Amino acid sequence: MNRHYLLAVLSIFGLALTVFSVVRDDQVAMPDKAPGTEIRSPFTGQIAGTGITEAYGGNIAVGTPVAAIIKSIPVRWGSTVSAGTPLVYLDDSDLQARLPLANARVQEVQARLAMSRNASERAERISDKRAISAEEVDNRRFAVKTDEVLVATAQAAVEEIKMEMQRHIVRAPVSGQILQIRLHNGEYADNSAPLILMGDAGRRQVRVDIDENDARYVRPDAAAFAYSRNDAEHSVALHFERIEPYLRPKSTLTSASAERVDTRVLQVIYSFDTKDMPLYIGQMLDVFIDTGAKPHTASSRRPAAAGAVQP
Repeated sequence: MNRHYLLAVLSIFGLALTVFSVVRDDQVAMPDKAPGTEIRSPFTGQIAGTGITEAYGGNIAVGTPVAAIIKSIPVRWGSTVSAGTPLVYLDDSDLQARLPLANARVQEVQARLAMSRNASERAERISDKRAISAEEVDNRRFAVKTDEVLVATAQAAVEEIKMEMQRHIVRAPVSGQILQIRLHNGEYADNSAPLILMGDAGRRQVRVDIDENDARYVRPDAAAFAYSRNDAEHSVALHFERIEPYLRPKSTLTSASAERVDTRVLQVIYSFDTKDMPLYIGQMLDVFIDTGAKPHTASSRRPAAAGAVQP
């Protein structure tokens, strides 16, 4: 009897130990926030938005006017280039093969033109009109005009090939820094994707997504500050640039559990100097914009709707 009682007690104890171990393993320890990561708004009344750092004036996605194999890329990541600098050389071997033939065609028709001009000039110099008919003189004049047109056509064909060869050289549209090279030597380039991302590296701008419910509170003269994500120690004052007055679907997500993705946002562009805060292009920022709102009193406080101005 005592043996059976002991086995029952041990079984209950083993079951309790198993349940305790499972529950303990399922518990996830929440790490403490590092000091200086909790960001507080510098304004009494504000709206907040998420911003993406861009090159000043916007990131430029450089495309190609023709579809071809990439022959070489003379620039590197981080290079600073001026407007007109070659960025990508596309394969133009077929054009290189056609150019000598086109030049030979020009020389051929130029020789024919010289012959027709010589014949026409000899006919014009004959003083005895009985030696050559007026019709023959006119025919030689028309032959000269025809050969002149053939020369112009052949020369235009050469210029067309040369222009097409220039189109196989992708050049920088503006001065700036190479931010990203998306294709490499030997890959096929077409209009489905840009080749290179570049922009003005001397100054930065931030594209801020403002929820459509808060869009009416945005003012061009309002003060604004930006913070790096999870970094309350460093902020930068923003300079208003423009408002893009078209609300677009929200695409920049913060992965917050309460974040709405079925909403539209107003994009507001601010700029700042890289000396004030060195940031990488593409870095995400937390932006606070002053609304000038006064603190709510107990008598005037109303229930706040989702996405409303935070006191």
